[in-house]
Amino acid sequence: MTADCRIDFYIVDSQAEQAAEAVACSLIDKAWSRGHRVLVRSRDDAQQARLDRLLWTFRQESFLPHATATSGIDAPILIAGAEDTVTTGFEVLVNLDDAPAADLASWKRIAEISSREPQRLARTRDRFRHYRSQGVEPANHKVQSPA
Repeated sequence: MTADCRIDFYIVDSQAEQAAEAVACSLIDKAWSRGHRVLVRSRDDAQQARLDRLLWTFRQESFLPHATATSGIDAPILIAGAEDTVTTGFEVLVNLDDAPAADLASWKRIAEISSREPQRLARTRDRFRHYRSQGVEPANHKVQSPA
């Protein structure tokens, strides 16, 4: 049943991928602070490594307990690559990948994040249409690039 899955698109007012990744960190922090286990889906290994570093450093006063899917460590925040098949045990998906979430019934919430880079934005629109075709009406949020 997909009706229970809330999907939000966050479009950052920057073409820089780093701005989208910083917004992702803020959303991850918010979800984790509310007691949710969070799966972060990255596009590639380079982005996965950047997110791993960012989650250690994006705020001076906070620590976000996380691991990568390849580490084999069980953590409340897991960063997975596009090819990783991890989905169980997590309520929230933060998606930076170009592919939509496959099984909407597995998630309480999906946060889709995109920069305004034209090609990335076109793929984001494709994911928005995909979710609509699955019977879910996603919400759309314009987000200022973090300073």
